[in-house]
Amino acid sequence: MHGRGRRPEAREEHDGENASGRDEGNMMNDELTPPGQSPDADAPLEDPVSEAPTEEPVSEAPSGPPSAPAPVAPPAPTAYRPPAAPLTASTVAAAAAPVAGGPPAGETRLTVDYPDQSSRLWALLYLLFGIKSIVLIVHALIFIVLAVGAFVVFVVAQAIVLITGRMSEGLHRFQTSVLAQSNKLNAWVYGLTDVLPPFMPTDDPYPVETSVGHPAESSRLWALLNIIWVKPLALLPHLIVLYVLQIASGVVVFIAQIMILVTGTFPRGMFDFVVGVMRWQTRVAAFLVGLRDEYPPFSLQ
Repeated sequence: MHGRGRRPEAREEHDGENASGRDEGNMMNDELTPPGQSPDADAPLEDPVSEAPTEEPVSEAPSGPPSAPAPVAPPAPTAYRPPAAPLTASTVAAAAAPVAGGPPAGETRLTVDYPDQSSRLWALLYLLFGIKSIVLIVHALIFIVLAVGAFVVFVVAQAIVLITGRMSEGLHRFQTSVLAQSNKLNAWVYGLTDVLPPFMPTDDPYPVETSVGHPAESSRLWALLNIIWVKPLALLPHLIVLYVLQIASGVVVFIAQIMILVTGTFPRGMFDFVVGVMRWQTRVAAFLVGLRDEYPPFSLQ
């Protein structure tokens, strides 16, 4: 009886402790609850940091025709280039037209194709007291007429240069053609080529070619000295050297004809020497008749 009387007191103490614990929990919930929101005593406490973010619902693609593809980005701009000048017939003709009289640089050139084989018959006729030259009788007669005409053209051309400062294209071309014909005849006689030269100057292909550039302007001083026959004095050193070279060239040509009889070929070293002497003569002649105003070099090249 006495023991049963203490149990209600113990239950009251225990209930009081539970009530005090609930009051303390409610106070903590009040502190964590934002203002304006009622606390829920029965709901468990959740950590706001650890709360997983809400996922947005994925909208389904609308049904219907497919959408147009996204536009492609344009390429990066390139560096500006000015438009090219229009191509006209006059510009094409000016670029393709050869310079009158020969090479554009104005050089005097002589080219002779080296033959792989030379005629033993022509070499023998050369050694037999120059019988080979008889074949060129008609050529020689025609060339005499050309030479007379070239002298007349020379006098007229120098007078024109003295007045206008330039030799006309037609006169320059005629003088060059006569000089080229002379080189063709000499090259055949020397045995540098076995192709018989044409009777008249022509532009047809031939193993011996001569070209002289037509200058835009010519010297009035050289033209005056040519008219009074003083210009040849400036070429006196060349004339002395060429006199010796021509003698040496004649000896080389004679020996080369013997070599052709034996081997059937013109020795290359002898060939180059004879051609070099002819080049020297061509440059001197072009300067003397006023085709070029540059003083010729002392060279076989």
